[in-house]
Amino acid sequence: LLALLALIVARPAAQPVGPFDVLIIGGRVIDGTGTPWRIADVGIVGGRIARIGRLAGAAATRRIDAAGLVVAPGFVDPHAHARDRLFDLPTADGYVFQGITTVVDGNDGSSPLP
Repeated sequence: LLALLALIVARPAAQPVGPFDVLIIGGRVIDGTGTPWRIADVGIVGGRIARIGRLAGAAATRRIDAAGLVVAPGFVDPHAHARDRLFDLPTADGYVFQGITTVVDGNDGSSPLP
């Protein structure tokens, strides 16, 4: 009992988290490692993920409720024929709305555009 009490007393206090630029709360986080998804919050600072965990009480400039949604890293389309479409719509909405952040084009021997 004394050993347990000593561990509790010696444990450092939890460090405050945040403030975050963006805090995504309560989403099903898929981190890309192959582990099963889990409900978690994602804190972002300067466009980069700063922390993943239980962060709902943290300070944030913008909060996004992701309950019932999936939060995942960007996806790669390894064999796209996107070259012409990207000139028609340079914002690449068709890719971005699907979570695709990287497109590999020309890997089947096609030549570059003039």
